[in-house]
Amino acid sequence: MTTTALLLAAHLAVLAAFGEPPTVKREAGSLVVTNGAYAATVSAATGALTRLTTAAFGEKTFVAGSMTYSDIGLLAAGSHGYFGTNAVTDATVEVAAESARVVISAEGPLALQDGKQPPGAKWRCRFRYTFDQTPLIHVLAGVQTDTARPAAPGFFATTLNVVGVNEWFADTEDGMRWVDLGPENGRCFAAHNTPLRGDRRRLGLLNHDTGAVVLIDHLEPQPAGTLEDVLFHSSGTGAVTLFLNWVQGASQTAFAPSQWYDLSFDLSLSGEVPK
Repeated sequence: MTTTALLLAAHLAVLAAFGEPPTVKREAGSLVVTNGAYAATVSAATGALTRLTTAAFGEKTFVAGSMTYSDIGLLAAGSHGYFGTNAVTDATVEVAAESARVVISAEGPLALQDGKQPPGAKWRCRFRYTFDQTPLIHVLAGVQTDTARPAAPGFFATTLNVVGVNEWFADTEDGMRWVDLGPENGRCFAAHNTPLRGDRRRLGLLNHDTGAVVLIDHLEPQPAGTLEDVLFHSSGTGAVTLFLNWVQGASQTAFAPSQWYDLSFDLSLSGEVPK
């Protein structure tokens, strides 16, 4: 079967699932939302999206984890040290289920590797996922600190791990770019070098053998201008991490106390290739 035929078959399979309202159930420390188009798994401990699959591609996993974390510069100026959502065990996770929509909201502290709170400033993270009968999942990820942090060097990001792909694409100021992933391990796209379209930030990954497309669309920071960069980092073996960077290098972003800094975007897994 040709790549075009595969893409059409996958797209039709996803369209056939439209109209099924989402359902949610608890499974072994997770919340699993299904609607016919996909199955999305959210950690009941951290609130992070841990898995996204679709029957249109044989129940294969394409999103295999997400987190918010820092490993330099956030605990103290110039210091190295991880803290983030991976070590959190006590986030508050709430589920609101309506007739045609499920909303999962989570909020909790960012923690050190041992699960303890870091000294000094306390940081919090939140996630919110809105599921309906379409292939789209509306995602919000936010961070907050109780102490003012001036613009300073460091690293702080929300990430999404995508697997089983062999090409990336981005809607840039110069038009759509499509690039095959090679065997190299490293950064393969950076928005600060190749700016995304200002009126509609979208990018994604696909498998041109199966037709699977993972799309991140309508990416918006709030307050505006607080997203330092958007990166793809490839493992060289079909796994790519999307980095949405709050702080990167000599950052220009300052954080005011008690204010939420949010990113929102639409995440979808389908067979529809953006034009």
